[in-house]
Amino acid sequence: MKTKTCKNLISNEQIQEVQEVYDTFKCRNGEMDKVNIQYGFRALGVRLEEKEVEKIFKYQQYINFKSFLDIVTPLIYKIDVYASFEQAFSLFDRDGSGYITFDDLKTVAINLGEARSDSKLHNMIKRADLNGDKKISKIEFIQLLYWKKIY
Repeated sequence: MKTKTCKNLISNEQIQEVQEVYDTFKCRNGEMDKVNIQYGFRALGVRLEEKEVEKIFKYQQYINFKSFLDIVTPLIYKIDVYASFEQAFSLFDRDGSGYITFDDLKTVAINLGEARSDSKLHNMIKRADLNGDKKISKIEFIQLLYWKKIY
């Protein structure tokens, strides 16, 4: 499995945004507490379960910027990856039905200049189609891309 350092998961602009959010919600002592961290998460569009917040603050009352960045970076990365997968799905879902059909896949292949036989296209759908309905849902598409990205 490929691993990346937190530094490489998000852009410098995103790190700057995290810094601005941290600076906005930090306490007088320059660090963030349990209440303010939740405001920071919301400002960044990140969700974290209450039990996860409790774990973070189990042995400490405050966290510094580096700890905050280490916590939010993989969560921001997940949001970015999911958004890019959704965007890719919409390129294939030509009619906006919420599914990629054989015709959708064939049209995209032709438009990209990728000559594929009908049997190859059907086989591609068959491999991604987890429920056997002969089309690829957004969830199936995202699962396929996600697992390809990990392995």
